Amino acid sequence: MERSKDRFSVLMQKGKLEMPFSDFEENTMNRIHAEMKYKTSIHRSLRISFIFFVLGTGFGLVVNSMLANADDFIMGISPDTILMAFQVIFVLTVIMQSENIYKLFTKLKAD
Repeated sequence: MERSKDRFSVLMQKGKLEMPFSDFEENTMNRIHAEMKYKTSIHRSLRISFIFFVLGTGFGLVVNSMLANADDFIMGISPDTILMAFQVIFVLTVIMQSENIYKLFTKLKAD
């Protein structure tokens, strides 16, 4: 019985793992904590960017409807010309920002 205890003790000593560095565990935990903090901030930033995208789109639609109802010339430019220029700029901006938000969401899902 004594012999089996000694053998078991020797086997346990051989199974002991040495850490590569003395502060390996602490560094690993700090890195994990920093990554979680980074992901949390990314989620918050994405949420805020999406909210402002929706608010900006709503504001653009309101301005569009106000320009559609305008009857007076603004600085000598006809309301139809101003409306068309605004609509082109608005549509291009919405498309580009939608693409950017889509890329950010897909990149976050991939990580």
